Amino acid sequence: MKSDFAENFMIVGFADAGAAWTGVDPYSAENSFNTTVVRDGNLLITIENQKEPIIYGYGFGLRSRLF
Repeated sequence: MKSDFAENFMIVGFADAGAAWTGVDPYSAENSFNTTVVRDGNLLITIENQKEPIIYGYGFGLRSRLF
């Protein structure tokens, strides 16, 4: 094969996992991402929910040399 583009062409798969939290325990209710505060004039609403702190992603990419 004399084509530099075809000779260096690759299909690459990838995956990544991670976690982010504040405090000691990622599943604690005190984590900042588990609380949302909405202020509108004299109205103050605090929404508490439990989000998953561990996230992941995957995909694929194509690469080659152009020049």
